[in-house]
Amino acid sequence: MDVKDKKGIAVYSDLLIWKEIVKKSRTEKKHVILVTGDVKEDWFLKSRGKTLGPRPELIQEFKKETAQIFYVYPTDQFLEFSNSYLKSNIEQKIIDEVGQVLTEQKNNNDSEATEDVYIPENTTISIPNFGEINNSGNVQSDNQTEQTFH
Repeated sequence: MDVKDKKGIAVYSDLLIWKEIVKKSRTEKKHVILVTGDVKEDWFLKSRGKTLGPRPELIQEFKKETAQIFYVYPTDQFLEFSNSYLKSNIEQKIIDEVGQVLTEQKNNNDSEATEDVYIPENTTISIPNFGEINNSGNVQSDNQTEQTFH
């Protein structure tokens, strides 16, 4: 689903997830591995239709903000690596099924169609270096401009 197809707070869902990951890592002083079925260009560097790895600017920002290490894997690749490097015993059939589901979601644009972010009434989320978002979809950015999304 493209940003232009998102409504309300969903426009900022990846940003909210990112800021929470950074905050948690900074607070707990822990490295983070994000395992996701969301393999779009917000998280991954792509070239000629191939996923090359996590976006370098995310890794750099994470290191700068937290002094920790960040890496992101597609779910099926993480399962394969866990078999190889962590000596897990995940059947190849399971890994293949996960990969197939992710491919189907990507092809049907379903990976974000079910994505929903709920903010309770009278609640505002403050995102450092960005601004605030409330449950009406109003955004008060740090540069003092406000946008409303419906």
